[in-house]
Amino acid sequence: AALVAATLALPGLVYFEAMQGGDLLANWFTWWLGDTAGIVLLVPLVVAWTRPQLPLARRVSRGELVIFGLLLLLILGFVFGGDPGAIGRRPGAFLVLVATIWAGCRFDERSITSAAVMMVAVAVWATVLGHGPFALADVNVSLLYLQAFAAVVSLAGLALHALRRQRDDPTLALARLREAQLAEAQRLASIGSWRWNIKSNEVTWSDELYRIFGRSPAEFSPMYEGYLSVVDARERDRVESAIRESLRARE
Repeated sequence: AALVAATLALPGLVYFEAMQGGDLLANWFTWWLGDTAGIVLLVPLVVAWTRPQLPLARRVSRGELVIFGLLLLLILGFVFGGDPGAIGRRPGAFLVLVATIWAGCRFDERSITSAAVMMVAVAVWATVLGHGPFALADVNVSLLYLQAFAAVVSLAGLALHALRRQRDDPTLALARLREAQLAEAQRLASIGSWRWNIKSNEVTWSDELYRIFGRSPAEFSPMYEGYLSVVDARERDRVESAIRESLRARE
């Protein structure tokens, strides 16, 4: 699409004398790179936020997300807060790759693409105001730098995420296989299992446990109190006592 748009649009500009014929090749490259960078940056963002996210092999804590956000703001402020085209600041643009690599190695597609869009938006905004390493006297060169920056930031994060997903997929597939085998074993033996998160008071029931008690996930919330409500009244005190003793002994 980017190739077709640049190829078909520019001859018309030359024909109507909106552009010199000698500048055709340079403007074609700028047009093509801009469209390509926009596609690479925005299409993954739209796809990531419109489809369900695949689970990560390791969860990311909120604390890590906060630290990442603060570091990203610090880097963007340092890189794009300098004087126009300052030579000393130009190598600092590579610091953005630190945040890109971190996001690609740790976060999901939504976080990666959102961070990339944020980086590019700050870069464009700062350049328009005349700040940062891309604010140069030659507007076309500044535009080329920005387009290349957008493509590199987006592709680097997504490429690292794809490599990490490829590495983690066997682990996730093995975990799903074990869950399926456990569910089949419980079905054959007519036994169920449950897990209780004491801090959040959330209880997770296996499918077989729902069938044993004649409940469905849609109509029954498996909280701790809900579990006790389905225990026989004659056994409830003994069950609660066993649970309290287990918590006291940390078993």
